[in-house]
Amino acid sequence: KIYSSGMRLRLAFALAILVKANIILMDEWLSVGDENFNKLAQVKIQKLINDSDLRHRMGMAGRKKIEEKYSLKIWGPRVAQLLYSLIKNKTKKK
Repeated sequence: KIYSSGMRLRLAFALAILVKANIILMDEWLSVGDENFNKLAQVKIQKLINDSDLRHRMGMAGRKKIEEKYSLKIWGPRVAQLLYSLIKNKTKKK
């Protein structure tokens, strides 16, 4: 089934609040909602504003995800391998 962009965003928001997600990334999705959607979004955002423990948990979860995916420990060997292969290919052409 094909959904409009607004419906996809509503579904994503509904899943995010029903699944008890640790992290909700927000961009322009509030601008596509109807009045009921916007009211619910405001309630959830207000909860985030008022709940310092929730903000802390979200921040820690985000930090953990960034460290797991983008740390030097993860990317260092990948970059080293890329540089090695570039140098190897460059010297083969000479």
